[in-house]
Amino acid sequence: IARYSGNPLALKLVADTVEEIFGGNMAEFLADETLIFDDIRTVLDQHFARLTDLEQQILFWLAIERETTPLAALRGNLLNPPPQRVLLETLRNLHRRSLVERHEGGFALQNVITEYLTDRLVGEVYTEICTGTLCHLHHYALVKTQSKEYIRQSQTRILLGPVLQRLETDLTSAGVQVRLLALIQSLQTDFGLRPSYAGGTIINAMIHLGLNLEGIDL
Repeated sequence: IARYSGNPLALKLVADTVEEIFGGNMAEFLADETLIFDDIRTVLDQHFARLTDLEQQILFWLAIERETTPLAALRGNLLNPPPQRVLLETLRNLHRRSLVERHEGGFALQNVITEYLTDRLVGEVYTEICTGTLCHLHHYALVKTQSKEYIRQSQTRILLGPVLQRLETDLTSAGVQVRLLALIQSLQTDFGLRPSYAGGTIINAMIHLGLNLEGIDL
């Protein structure tokens, strides 16, 4: 308990890990130094790695939404939405694991989960822009045009802004522009009509940086 400062979510996640990996044997868990977690992020890393693709997508979208999200809106965010019963069962599983909270009007995350997922998503998108290998950029919009104004401002400040700051630090402003234009070209030639949020995110990034969008068609 002291190791996790009494945080109930961390304790629940550790208990689940002990049950799933060590069959409930706490002594064996404590004897395995590789699974003595230093902080809740490490605990969340362990749990996140065991989630299904759909479970991960739901969590990322709730982190992007940054407020209680109705079921219909959550389903509408998914590029390949599953049947309603599958989505509901997945949400129930996440709720049982203390990863998702039910509220009047929809679903949300605890602050600690939101912060963890935000940091993880920023890191993944940064890497994808640097390498040109896209996954999260296809599946998630860092700034949702349909969101309320204050939510869009929050998404820009907490998601898009940090990605661009890291890119400018490592690549310089000119280098970031080159990378974004290269991604635009790649999307136009390689992905065609494939459903993707990548184009919108890159356009938002270019607008945020004050870059010239003339001649760009996505």
